[in-house]
Amino acid sequence: MQIQVIPKHPYLFYPTLKLFLAISLSLFFNFYSMRYLLKLRYCLFLLSFLAKAQSTTYTSLVNPFIGTGGHGHTYPGPSMPFGMIQVGPDTRLEGWDGCSGYHYSDSLVYGFSHTHLSGTGIGDYCDVLFTPTTNIFSFNKLLLASSFPKAREQARIGYYSTYLNRYQTKVSLSSSTRSALHVYHFPNTEKAYVHIDLTHRDQLLKSHLEWVDDHTIRGYRYSKGWAAQQRIYFYAVFDHAIEGYALKTGTDTQVHWHSSQQKVLLQNANQAILSFGKVGTLKVKVGISAVSMEGAKNNVLAEIPAFDFKRLVQQQEQAWDSVLSKIAVEGGTQDEQTIFYTALYHSFLNPNTYQDVDGTYLGRDFKIHKSATPYFSVFSLWDTYRATHPLFALIDRKNTQAIIQTFLTQYQQGSLLPIWELAANETYCMIGNHSISVIADALLKGIPMDTTKALKAMIEAVNRKQFGIDLYAKNNGLFADQESESVSKTLEYAFDDACIASFAKAIGKDSIARHYALRAQSWKNVFDGKFMRARTNGMWWTPFNPYEVNNNYTEANAWQYRFYVPQDIASLKKYMGGAKAFEQSLDALFTASTSLKGRGQADITGLIGQYAHGNEPSHHMAFLYHYTHHPLKSSYYTHRIMKELYHNAPDGLSGNEDCGQMSSWYVMSAMGLYDIAPGVDNSYILTQPLFDKITIQLGNNKKLVIVKEDQDHISFNGKENTSASISYDSIKDGGLLIHPLTIDTNEQYSAYPISAKYAQSLLALPSIDFKNPFKDSSLVSIAHIDKEAKLFYRIVEGTTKSKFIAYEKPFYIKQSCIIEAYAQLGEARSKIVTSKAQKTVITYSVNYNTPYLNSYTGGGKEALVDGLYGALDFRLNTAWQGFQDTDMECIVDLKKPSNLQQIGLNCLQDVRAWILFPPEVSFYRSDDQQHWTLIGTVKNKIENTLDAKAIQCFLLKKPCKASYLKIVAKNAGLLANWHEGKGNPSILFMDELLIK
Repeated sequence: MQIQVIPKHPYLFYPTLKLFLAISLSLFFNFYSMRYLLKLRYCLFLLSFLAKAQSTTYTSLVNPFIGTGGHGHTYPGPSMPFGMIQVGPDTRLEGWDGCSGYHYSDSLVYGFSHTHLSGTGIGDYCDVLFTPTTNIFSFNKLLLASSFPKAREQARIGYYSTYLNRYQTKVSLSSSTRSALHVYHFPNTEKAYVHIDLTHRDQLLKSHLEWVDDHTIRGYRYSKGWAAQQRIYFYAVFDHAIEGYALKTGTDTQVHWHSSQQKVLLQNANQAILSFGKVGTLKVKVGISAVSMEGAKNNVLAEIPAFDFKRLVQQQEQAWDSVLSKIAVEGGTQDEQTIFYTALYHSFLNPNTYQDVDGTYLGRDFKIHKSATPYFSVFSLWDTYRATHPLFALIDRKNTQAIIQTFLTQYQQGSLLPIWELAANETYCMIGNHSISVIADALLKGIPMDTTKALKAMIEAVNRKQFGIDLYAKNNGLFADQESESVSKTLEYAFDDACIASFAKAIGKDSIARHYALRAQSWKNVFDGKFMRARTNGMWWTPFNPYEVNNNYTEANAWQYRFYVPQDIASLKKYMGGAKAFEQSLDALFTASTSLKGRGQADITGLIGQYAHGNEPSHHMAFLYHYTHHPLKSSYYTHRIMKELYHNAPDGLSGNEDCGQMSSWYVMSAMGLYDIAPGVDNSYILTQPLFDKITIQLGNNKKLVIVKEDQDHISFNGKENTSASISYDSIKDGGLLIHPLTIDTNEQYSAYPISAKYAQSLLALPSIDFKNPFKDSSLVSIAHIDKEAKLFYRIVEGTTKSKFIAYEKPFYIKQSCIIEAYAQLGEARSKIVTSKAQKTVITYSVNYNTPYLNSYTGGGKEALVDGLYGALDFRLNTAWQGFQDTDMECIVDLKKPSNLQQIGLNCLQDVRAWILFPPEVSFYRSDDQQHWTLIGTVKNKIENTLDAKAIQCFLLKKPCKASYLKIVAKNAGLLANWHEGKGNPSILFMDELLIK
């Protein structure tokens, strides 16, 4: 469905029309005079020019509804650039597509809260809910919800409005940076009420509501959600006197009214109902703060001194015009321009201002600090380092400098650069330390900072003992039996190292640069020659399916991390077999089946083949054709993505907006400038721009103009550009960049894009391959991605270590042992890789009556009797066998009649990961597999709570005689309502039968 963007100010046309008529009439009687005719023609020209200028303001090209449907997770309410407050409607209480608190498909509104997250994949915020009502008052928000007609819902820059059918009340909203203004148009014949709810959405930790005077109420809320402890204070001033009010504490639902003459202070009050009588129109201005109620008061009084709604809307329009006008586009369709400027709008919503008008803010140490420079919160850096921050660095150097300063301040206060910081809380969401990329990119673009502190902060971030970082640094890579998401973490840690190397080199710290440049090549240790693949026990992960989504990757599969070496594409291309093979691999990515295997992953959306634009790991891939002999495929695919996966509609985004990244990709791609490795190479890959002319304000009165003209090459300032990229240093002072009119010219460049060059090459680990565990013997082979490397190995049995010998061909092992190997190429030598081989005696065989999951096979049919035990962290080995949507039922052939003393089954509980203990496990015996007798049933003894994680043996001690056993483990069914994944089927995990 297409959404009609509301005109900026329709009434602005009428003064222009009046002026036109006045001029026309005054000149009518002199119409035949050439002098007056020329005047009239001039006036007509001037008026047409003015009308055109009014109709094409940048703010009128923004559609805030884009992304509010589908999986975009955006909100439609007004917010200033980098605004602290995001006032808007709340239509959804929970669920993944309710992360922002709003979804376009909803038909009920619960109220209007003051904070919303833009496009995240985890929900939070939606703080301090205001709900206007007439004839109903209650402390139960479910009883207050009202339907609202979509035809009367309006949103534009600085303005949101809807109509509450139940109360026949129109609601209009606008905001400044830290404050909001609500206007409620009640029926004149009805008494007006306003409900204030501090319990809305997240778990309430502490609250306070206080009557200040007959026009004012204030309070605060501490809550626990995604942020472990979020603090928000508010100060609300009404333009009509409060006649009475009721306050709620705890779970008490009784409404006890107090007159406005009674000042009641309840320390733990969490809801209030305010009555106003038959006032008709009611206005309330609300300031928020993370510091104090006094700070919230100062914010609202400073930013909204009067109840002037129209002026507030105009102020926000002016603020956004100053941002949106940094990039002027000409050409393209109306929808394309709307998508572009909405994308630019979404890009500048985050991060959020997080300090009061006096400069005070809540620091990462949860102490109050004061700063004369802007201080921010909400850093979705795993997403935004890719395109959003590079966009800021290009057109908003001042705020980029303030963002870098915020990073360093958070490091100083919290001992760590932000990863995914939210409201003074480090959530540790996602992987890597990508504030490092943002810092390095800013330095390369000449943005001032404390380089000594920045380098110290970056080095500490990548050498701490957390998330396997220390093991990565020690081994030049992470392995699946050490850390979950080992492939993705290795790749992204390596990219961060490349950024540190670039930063250190830029400030003359050459030894540090060399050290991290070597670590930046650690990606080679998870590259099997075709895909990025996990290693476990020194071997490649098997069975391997690049379509499978599993715990080796972050929100992705092997296809979607196949090309994540943005810092060293030249080497990746070499190991893939050269330019032609690299191109064929890219072609395969975009033409592969869109099917996925393994676990469900809601984030993988917007698929073209296995390219998943709805999630960030794919975002640089379309540009990689510039490293092949057919670079114009980059333009083909970027234009295809822009056309197919972005629309001027609520579901116009193919995945989560992610605090600007999804939109920033569009902005940069539409301009034909994209940096695939921010912080490393300081250059942009050049692709065909979407528009005929683009004027980019770089600051300091410098501008870059990009146009399409009838020529067969790209030129910059009159000279042919022979590379497929252009450096930032070339364009930083502005200039004229000309592209051919179409993308079917200039098929080859004389040079590939800029790519990092490393003086010292890291030699990858060899890989060891053999069947493990084995019964009699196992054939061992050793390989390396570099065919010229020489391989060496030795066998360790007990305390006996043989000497390393050259590997020439596969060999057999017949005993449990440790195999060690390394590679040598010239003077370069790899680290030693180790594999533990285990000889086992498998006495029994197992057949299954219910299928186990393909993603959790445990090694196959022998998994329950192979002598290998699953770890408490199921992500670290392959021993666990999983069952979903079914009980586990298997038959064990004991091979002969056996006297049994006890039977047990090890099961895993990891409730947050949907893995629950079976409610019971039953054991049966038989002599012929036809007639079964129940031996006994063992009940679960451990409660399934959200953070519970344990291994439990369902052990039955009851002597019996049997030739066959049947084990039935009951599935726990759907996840409970208190679980984040409620309503989804839980999973059974089991490994190893204990038979004695």
